[in-house]
Amino acid sequence: MEIDNLRIEIDALDSQIVSLLKQRMKKSKEIGIMKSKFNLELKDFAREQQIIHKFTENSNLNKEFVKEIYKLIFKESRRIQKNEAIKKN
Repeated sequence: MEIDNLRIEIDALDSQIVSLLKQRMKKSKEIGIMKSKFNLELKDFAREQQIIHKFTENSNLNKEFVKEIYKLIFKESRRIQKNEAIKKN
């Protein structure tokens, strides 16, 4: 059935999304180490707004959908970075 084939393709895409998120969080952790080392704030509001703007303006996806996804990504990134800061102290 064609729907099964489409679901297999979606599963493969979902695996790629999770893999990319893992890579992104690894980089966030590295940034967290640097922020901790140089006593920088975890939240970089300007950077977050820049990213949201970039991907909402250059996408044919629903802007609120993209914005909410990135809010969750940023929240998890800050959690990881906070953990790195705690480890330092």
